[in-house]
Amino acid sequence: MPNSSQPSDRVDAAVQALLRSTLIDYRTRHDLSRSRFAERVGLSLWMISMFEKGDRQLSLDGALRVCHAMDVKLWEILKEVEE
Repeated sequence: MPNSSQPSDRVDAAVQALLRSTLIDYRTRHDLSRSRFAERVGLSLWMISMFEKGDRQLSLDGALRVCHAMDVKLWEILKEVEE
């Protein structure tokens, strides 16, 4: 049985958390509703809502879509988590 506190699990959680806070901040600064942002990204409103609440994680494809919509590079998020 895998140990849930492995470093890769913590990194993944940290990346998801930073991406989540970046997304919420971006939507707030640009006065975008979840619905409008979901349309822009090409993900469902349900998925964006669940991700923002911390109830779901984004796949790599979803994370790349969100980053592209915010004009943020995923590697920048990864680098920030690494530091």
